[in-house]
Amino acid sequence: MTPRERLLSAMRRTTVRPVPVGALTQSATVAQMEAVNAWWPEAHRDPDAMARLAAAACEVVGFDFVRVPFDQTIEAELLGAEVDLGDRTSNASVRSHPLRLGDPVPAMPDLDRGRPRAVVEAIAQLRRHFGERVAVLGGLVGPFTLVCQLAGLTTVLTESVRRPDALRPYLDFAVELGIEYGRRQVAAGADAVTVEDMAASLDMTSPRLYQQLILPAQQQLVSAIPAPVVLHICGSNTRILSLLHRVGAEVISLEDRTDLVQAVGAGDCAIAGGVPTVEVLLNGTPERVRRAVEESLSAGVHILAPGCGLAPMTPLENLREMVRAAREWKG
Repeated sequence: MTPRERLLSAMRRTTVRPVPVGALTQSATVAQMEAVNAWWPEAHRDPDAMARLAAAACEVVGFDFVRVPFDQTIEAELLGAEVDLGDRTSNASVRSHPLRLGDPVPAMPDLDRGRPRAVVEAIAQLRRHFGERVAVLGGLVGPFTLVCQLAGLTTVLTESVRRPDALRPYLDFAVELGIEYGRRQVAAGADAVTVEDMAASLDMTSPRLYQQLILPAQQQLVSAIPAPVVLHICGSNTRILSLLHRVGAEVISLEDRTDLVQAVGAGDCAIAGGVPTVEVLLNGTPERVRRAVEESLSAGVHILAPGCGLAPMTPLENLREMVRAAREWKG
């Protein structure tokens, strides 16, 4: 089987060996940038640099799939948020919140310009470059997170308790935007799309809020994207595993702070994760990486991945050890 075939099979919970390994969220590191001479922040906005850096995950590290973009600020920037694109060692971040709750719902932005267009063009380049051998993934921000980026996390969390109905029009808008953006990525050649809804984590919300407000929006978004969807939520989410399996995504991407054994057994979705990104991949030794890989694979994950986006200074040696350990695992 090709790496692409192995990943798509694993997304359907088919047992494949070796288990597919790669980054379903942010995949770039400084070592990769050096290897292919494609650097942040240029690679956040230039499709050629973006595609070259994304390809490094496969060609330099040895991952089984590639994905773009590298940050989670594109949609918010398109809607008027001030964004700091960072530098070679720090990722992009949202610096302002242009929406006041109670304002009219924003107009649908033009996805044929700016960084959304660069992402779509990079996906098309990656598809041509790898053909059918390697899977190409797109990525977008989940609806609850986008509303938090636009209006401010504290404000949204407060209103979600006091007046959850006041948030629904903005969530509906975020869903509509995500559907259109996701469809464009698939049309350009993406085999799957990662939806990163970081703010939906139980680190910031509650099971009740997730079920009543966030879950319906995620279900609407996922059901309308014409390709497999990976839902990524950071943090400790063991208490909502049954709800996560109801979203409709083919894959749920989790950190090790969520019980991966329970996650695998909680429903019909494939589970990806959960190698710790900071403690192990950034700051650990290759030996510690191998132990973490074996722990995740023993838990039954269908796709081995970092639990969250890679830190830019993650050593290349640790990422390659993650690949080797997955290839050599005999469980």
